[in-house]
Amino acid sequence: MTERPRQATPGANRRPSQLRENVSFVQYWGRGLDGRQGETVRMVDCGEQIIQVVAGEAHAFLRSAKGGVFVLGSNDFCQLGVDKKSLAVADSPTSLYLPENISISKIFSGPDYVFALGTRQELLGWGMNLKGQLGLGREGGLMAKPSHVIGLSGVRRGQDEGILRSGESLTDIACGPLHAVALTDRGRVLVCGSNETGALGFESTQGRWTFGELDWPEGAGRVEKVRAGVGHSGALVGGEVYVWGRAGQMGGLQFRRPTRLTCELRVHDFVMSDMLTILLTICGKVLSLGDNTDCQLGRPGQGTSVPSVVELPDQIESIACGLNHSIAISRKLIFGWGSNRVGQLAPDSDDKFVERPRSLDGLSNSDTSDVICGPLQTYVISRKPLDFSKPLRDNQRAISQVRELDRQLDYSRKFI
Repeated sequence: MTERPRQATPGANRRPSQLRENVSFVQYWGRGLDGRQGETVRMVDCGEQIIQVVAGEAHAFLRSAKGGVFVLGSNDFCQLGVDKKSLAVADSPTSLYLPENISISKIFSGPDYVFALGTRQELLGWGMNLKGQLGLGREGGLMAKPSHVIGLSGVRRGQDEGILRSGESLTDIACGPLHAVALTDRGRVLVCGSNETGALGFESTQGRWTFGELDWPEGAGRVEKVRAGVGHSGALVGGEVYVWGRAGQMGGLQFRRPTRLTCELRVHDFVMSDMLTILLTICGKVLSLGDNTDCQLGRPGQGTSVPSVVELPDQIESIACGLNHSIAISRKLIFGWGSNRVGQLAPDSDDKFVERPRSLDGLSNSDTSDVICGPLQTYVISRKPLDFSKPLRDNQRAISQVRELDRQLDYSRKFI
């Protein structure tokens, strides 16, 4: 058994990592995988070196340096790959096994459903299938047993002619709560699940129970990355971001078809969540758009339909976001902002939200190899247990720099 390199999830947004060989500790805070709130930082011990975490709303998959995959957390929706009657919750890391001796190359997780891609391009799905987001040809109910995804499994069954073309393979799947967006190595975008908010990119609101190709705008270029939020989706094409679905409640943030965002800066990466989109430019700037109920845009005030600068005192190398909280990582510092309602940013703080980027004490980038956001959690993979003897708090120098920038820039210059 082997398995996964990288995550998609609204939630579950992750950063590409340069992982060190001696990484072995995983800690997380926020809503516990046992459902309890996050006043404490929890240690996950698999007895092996962990190099990657894929997070759902109340579960997580952990990949070890030896190639093993462990599951942890709730099994309310059979998201751990077994019937919930036989396993209600995995209180400690438990090995994941798939049928037919399938060796896993990648795992992709939504809030409560999962895809696993095998080394021979077999694609299996399990967990919640409320709107047909697993691509199994039907909607509703729970899928406890990992099952081949119709047309994408690499295993032809009956009249299934397959969606992938000869020699074509899947590279990524981004998982929203009720829809999924897949990307092939030829740049084709495949979608399934609910389209009530336009997240599949079709004019009709009718959803799909199997994966189908999204007609890409003529001349728009080849898709390099895909992401899925709660009610919207997106793609990166040649430094530009295309969005479709409900990206926010205000006017100008509802797109039935893939629409290019207006942004003067070229984009390197982006993440999506609950009516939230965050962009990382090639020059290390961070921009955000969408709703701002918990200051998830990185500043106080109303939401915006225009990508607007998040003021940070350092050049950013990678970003991640949960449901309504965000992480930005520079070479030396790790910043967080947005919702802290369940302690997903600062478990020791009574603040319900962090309105501006805050440097998180205890997360030294020299010791931290990866930071991953679950919908309501923050996970850290580090070389040694992190020291949280001091509370997570503002880095005064960094925050003073941000506030000085605010004084120097008038409101209009915050918008690109």
